[in-house]
This record gives sequence, C-alpha cells and structure tokens, in this order.
Amino acid sequence: MSAVFEKALELSLKGEYIEAIMFLRREGDTRNPKTWILIGRSYCHVEGEAFQAIKAFQEAKRLNPQCIAAYTFLARTYENLGKPMRAEEIIDEGLRENPGSAELWEAKASCCMNRSNFIEAFQIAENLEQEDTVAACKIRARANGIYAQEDNDLQILREALANWDAAINLNPEDFESWMGKAEILSFMGNYNGAIKAVNHVLKLVPGYKVAKEMKEELIHERKQNARFLRFIPKL
Repeated sequence: MSAVFEKALELSLKGEYIEAIMFLRREGDTRNPKTWILIGRSYCHVEGEAFQAIKAFQEAKRLNPQCIAAYTFLARTYENLGKPMRAEEIIDEGLRENPGSAELWEAKASCCMNRSNFIEAFQIAENLEQEDTVAACKIRARANGIYAQEDNDLQILREALANWDAAINLNPEDFESWMGKAEILSFMGNYNGAIKAVNHVLKLVPGYKVAKEMKEELIHERKQNARFLRFIPKL
C-alpha cells in the first residue's frame, strides 16, 4: 500500500470523506482502480453524491474488468438508491468476469435476500462451503439474521450468532463479521456483548467512523433499556 493511498484511507475511515477525495484526486494514481474505489467509497458517505460514487466505481471497472471491488461497491450503491434489480445486474456482470469470486457470490446471496429468496442464498452458501468457508458462514449469518428479525425468532437469531462466531474463528481479522455479531447481539438485547464486539472492530480499524457511531448508539440504547427496566415491577 502506497503512502498516498494509506493516508487517504486513514482520512476516509475517520469520516473526513471530502478531504480523502480531494487528496486522492490531487496525489493519487488515477490509473490504479484502487484509487477510484476509495474515491467512490468516500463519495458514498457524502450526502447527494451517489452519482459521483457510481462514476468512480465505473471508472475502476473500466480500468480493470476483473476488479471485484468495483462490482460489489457499485452494486451496493445501487441498492442504497433503491435499485436492487440494477444492483443484481452488476453482480451478475461481475460473476461473468470473475466466476470463481467468493466475494461476488456473497454479494449475489445478498441480492437473493433482498428478493426474500433465502433458499437460493443458502444454496450459494452450501456451494461455497469448500472453497471459502468464511463467506459461507457470513451468508448464513446474514440470512438467518434477516429472517429472525422479521419473525422475532430467538432460535434463528442464535443460529445467526453462531455463524458470525464461526466466521470470526476462521478469520479474526474480518471486521465485517465483528460488526455483524454486534448487530445480532444488539437485537437480542445483549448491549454489553455488542459493545465488546464493536470495540474489537475499533482495534482492527482504529478511528473507523461507522463503528464509533454504532458504539455511541449502543451505549445510548443500553442506558435507555436500563432506565426502562427500573420501572418494571418485580414479580
């Protein structure tokens, strides 16, 4: 990782998105797809700049049609714009270029979940089991988590948590799995456990704004929950 890219990444993780974009446009290697990926990721956090993010990811894809991150972030941006069908088209295009990418198959599973097609998502996880067990665990964790939260099913929530733990055991450096675990623990009312998971994310990615905001929200929810419990009469 170049010093320029490292500095821009640090700015972006701290939430200084405009500064990161300006720095990369001024100092970054615009022939490198990774430069455009980070520009796009930063634009995603700036209100009203989704189109600029799309342009950046498209430029990364143009420079390197095998750039997996270009497809995943471009699809995610379309999802956030309320265009899930376009997002899935992007992932399918990426899979034609990179049919063996576990990351793209993981994104394809997310598209299936958006269509409430959990059977296909679990099938993708099963197909990935031998090639990339972490990706398979993460797919099952997300699918179980969405399904359980819709039905308020504690047993399936526990299965989601078990899959996040399995993913973490296989790759303790994967901060996304720690964030997923925190979300499930929060939904289960285990705020201390959720905060502990987010603290681990902040050890892996110091200054990560999303994790810091999640931690603040969890602390607030824990206080609100404790205040509520004091008013419930003891039986």
